[in-house]
Order: sequence, then C-alpha cells, then structure tokens
Amino acid sequence: MIAKTNISSISASFLFLFILLQPTNLTNENTPANYSVCTEIYQFGIANILTISLQLSKLPVKQFFSKPFQNSRMGRDLCAAEIDAGANKKLVVATSHLESPTPPEMNSMGRVAQAGEALSLLNSVPNVIFGGDMNWDEISDGPFPLRGGWQDAWSVLRPEENGWTYDTRSNMMLKGNRPLWKRLDRFVCKLQDFRMVSVDMIGRDAIPGISYYNKRKELPVLPSDHYGLVLTICPM
Repeated sequence: MIAKTNISSISASFLFLFILLQPTNLTNENTPANYSVCTEIYQFGIANILTISLQLSKLPVKQFFSKPFQNSRMGRDLCAAEIDAGANKKLVVATSHLESPTPPEMNSMGRVAQAGEALSLLNSVPNVIFGGDMNWDEISDGPFPLRGGWQDAWSVLRPEENGWTYDTRSNMMLKGNRPLWKRLDRFVCKLQDFRMVSVDMIGRDAIPGISYYNKRKELPVLPSDHYGLVLTICPM
C-alpha cells in the first residue's frame, strides 16, 4: 500500500551537529553510533506562513536566547543556546531562517542585513556555530558576510563540491517546480577550542511507500524539499 498525500505546501530544513567529546582517529568510519553525545538542530517552516526554529540538545543547556531581527517582515529571528561541552569550553549553537526570497523583491537586502546582525550578535563568543536555512544566493546576495575568524564549513571541508541543498534536478520530490539549484542551507563557524571534522549531506533518498501529487504528477516524498546537513566537530 502506498500512502498518497498533498504535502506540496510543506517546506523543511534540518541540520545536525555531532560533537566528539574526545579526539578520535579520523580514519574510523564516522557514524552516529560512534558518538557518545550529540547536539541536533532542526528547522522547518510550513507554507512560508509559519516558521519555527527548534533546537534540541543531548548536552546540558546552560542558557538560551532568541532575538527577533530588526528588519524582518516574516517574523524571523536568531535562536541560540549555550551548551555544556565539557572541559570548561563555552560553545554556542545558533540557528535561524533568514528572510525568504519572495517575488518581486526577493528580499536580498533583508537577508544580508540579518546575516550581518546574527554574526555581530554571536561574534564575541569564542566557540560558536551558526547553521540554518539561510536562503542564501551568491548571485543576488553576494558572498556570505563572514568576518575575521569565521569559516563556512562546506567551503572549507568540501571546496570542490557545490553543496546544493535545494536542487530541482536531483531531488525527485521537486520535479515540476521551477528549476533552481542553490546552497541555501549552511553552517558557518568560529571555533577557538574545537575544530571542524566533516560535513555531510543527508536526506537524499525517498521515503518508501509515500508519494504526493504536484501538478497532477505523482512524485516521491523525501524527508524535506531541502537536503539536510551534518556537521561534526571535536576538541582541539
């Protein structure tokens, strides 16, 4: 039996952060089973009307804050949590869903301002990871506004790969949508006491037994219309 549903209005981005609490032999296979503890970041939106940013952590959370962006017309904000990563190392993990590109304005100026505001708020933290659906388009938005000490995880760890998390060519769930392939989702980091180990793309396989209709075409259902990212870090 194949379940059929109309889910064309649901959009989701999901990002995961794995923290290796002890240095490890990086030649070993990196699988969730190898990690004693992890932080998981999820972000999703529904129908571009309601946007929810949710952070879940298996590490103790010392404090949490949320700050609305000054210029957002879509209720977008920055959510951040300080987590206890052990060894008296302060680590802040933050997420956001930057302003969506809605015609005709496409909101590029708003997105760029929000990215700058987020990095300004987080910049004083020695160890910080900012990840989410940035809706970023280098053509209209320019380079992501990284400042001293900040790095884009995908660009550093996989510089030869495009990293498109939204891809109407490879994501069969998006067939029939207007052609678009962009690296909308990303992790940017400023790490003093940790280092980036790997970043991987997940959620690229269809969910068995589920389909939906888009423009009268029956299509498979993937975990999201965006591919997910997994970032792994470990102490220096």
